[in-house]
Amino acid sequence: MKNTIVLVQIASEFFGEEDMQRPPSGCLYVGGALKLAGYDVKLYHIRSSQMKEKAKEIISLDPLFVGFSAFTGYPAMRSAQMSQLIKSINKHICVVWGGIHASLIPEQVIKDPFVDIVVIGEGEDTAVDLANAIKGGKALEDIAGIVYKQGEKVIFNRPRGFITNIDCYCMNW
Repeated sequence: MKNTIVLVQIASEFFGEEDMQRPPSGCLYVGGALKLAGYDVKLYHIRSSQMKEKAKEIISLDPLFVGFSAFTGYPAMRSAQMSQLIKSINKHICVVWGGIHASLIPEQVIKDPFVDIVVIGEGEDTAVDLANAIKGGKALEDIAGIVYKQGEKVIFNRPRGFITNIDCYCMNW
């Protein structure tokens, strides 16, 4: 049974090497929560020049889902391109977007044909609930903090509250 989840953040090359040296903290926190829940997490912090190579590598892992954390602007554009690339290789891979861009404009992000689910707000608990639902073949309707597609229909689930002790997730790497 699938147990691998891939988390991706594409660096903004406008900031040069500096952006690659800054850790992808959102992915690290979400990954920590997923690891704590027993999932095998692979984290990719990449340059846009690596997208084709890394997309093939990611698909070879046969992940439960591929999660993108994107900032508005260049990183969101590149994340959309990589999402499309992944879906063009394997249309059955579930692509999930989170991060500030997805949280600010979830209605726009979910309209992208290469995005299946959007996580709004803090993604640590949501990612675990989502992984458990996908792994167990369960419906997404009870997962707080997501927007997803059901055929042509877009479903907005109830919001999720803030995490009271986010620090418990950062120590799992």
